[in-house]
Amino acid sequence: MSKVNVLDEEGKIIARVEYNSNLGYGHGDGYDDGITKLKDGRYVFIIGKQFNGDKVHAKIITAEEVLQKILKREKLELLEEPRFRDLKVMYEKLNSMEEEVKMSEKVNVLDEEGKIIARVKYNSNLGKGHGDGYDDGITKLKDGRYVFIIGKQFNGDKIHAKIITAEEAIQEIIKREKFELLEDPRFKHLKIMYEKIDNMEEE
Repeated sequence: MSKVNVLDEEGKIIARVEYNSNLGYGHGDGYDDGITKLKDGRYVFIIGKQFNGDKVHAKIITAEEVLQKILKREKLELLEEPRFRDLKVMYEKLNSMEEEVKMSEKVNVLDEEGKIIARVKYNSNLGKGHGDGYDDGITKLKDGRYVFIIGKQFNGDKIHAKIITAEEAIQEIIKREKFELLEDPRFKHLKIMYEKIDNMEEE
């Protein structure tokens, strides 16, 4: 396999690494990408050949950026490589963010910038509701934030999740008439909010 130049922020070549495509196709306008690691612990993102003719090259990225790419491209098997063990620790931290509840597959939780900040177990406790996809769900992180799980879309979008406010969470529960969720100990704060809304009428 051929060697690839690793560039710093100023475009200076600081290392050369073996080309690999362990991340697969993903950045939208070129061929297969890869990741590797230098002896000094820094991570390298290998950018595959571009359709516009740009050559294969590589750049230094942070461990967090590497983990984001692994999760978005669903290449979790890379976390089993000994050289990426610190990434596996970071991944396990993301996976443990959700309050304990027994469900099935994990879903990425995105912040407003599209960054994966946690992974939660998929559930559909809210049922159908957003009009153009399958069953949605709600859960809660250990830090108290609520998560809205958006079911698979008819347009092909994958199941994903996002942070929502307590106010948004109670709105979804009321609109979908899923009042039984308010008996879940994780949602006791939402129950208080609901009772306030439910008792607004003057006697």
